[in-house]
Amino acid sequence: MSAYCRFEILLPLEFDEGRPVSREFLAEAAIEIQRRFGGVSWESQAIEGIWRQGGVEYRDRLNRIFVDAEDTEENRQFFIGLKARLKARFQQLAGHLVDGASDRNSVTMSHSASTREEDRSPCGH
Repeated sequence: MSAYCRFEILLPLEFDEGRPVSREFLAEAAIEIQRRFGGVSWESQAIEGIWRQGGVEYRDRLNRIFVDAEDTEENRQFFIGLKARLKARFQQLAGHLVDGASDRNSVTMSHSASTREEDRSPCGH
């Protein structure tokens, strides 16, 4: 049996231009994960942040969705595909729905939220 790890996704509550994201978009992401893994959890409070790109400062309001699942290549590939679908769905600026400590709206796959280095395996191995 494989070890388990936490896969988490930070989803925007607003599109880049400031329009609110519909609750249906957020629910669709949660349902897709629940169908795949049998369960999903999320935090309903807003996570706020500030980031800069090209000399422009942006502010974020995000929700965190997560699931603890087996650390398998198949599950990692599911989240890589999900990340691409969510990036398109949420109309994010290029490169912002990625794994990385400095990037927002990331798909983080780790034992702890602080493990976000791109060069490491998703669960910090």
